[in-house]
Amino acid sequence: MSFTSWPYEDIPLYVLSNHLKTLSPQAPKTVTLIHGDSATAHKQLVEDKYQRVYVDGGKTIQEFLRAGLLDDITIFTLPILIGNGIPLFCHQDQDIFLKLLSSQAYKNGGVQNHYEIVRKTGNL
Repeated sequence: MSFTSWPYEDIPLYVLSNHLKTLSPQAPKTVTLIHGDSATAHKQLVEDKYQRVYVDGGKTIQEFLRAGLLDDITIFTLPILIGNGIPLFCHQDQDIFLKLLSSQAYKNGGVQNHYEIVRKTGNL
């Protein structure tokens, strides 16, 4: 809520949290708070008729991956090795196979890779 102006305009935004009790009174009407896990969030998104969503946050992404709720993933890598923080891909129950769909390199050294999550196991 520290934005000087809300950058998402009329885009619906769902906040998945087990810590927040309510949203700030300043929160735009397009923001919905969901208490629970990825299954709870998925159920709400289906009820609200969403088929594709953007998922962010290390622990949230891990949970959605474990639950098999992601079809594709975009990973943006910067040329910085961060010493602290929540690892993005830890504690998965099994290997997750990816198929590269696109790759883009940027002048700042960043690389954006877009992958499809392959549902079958074995060779790619």
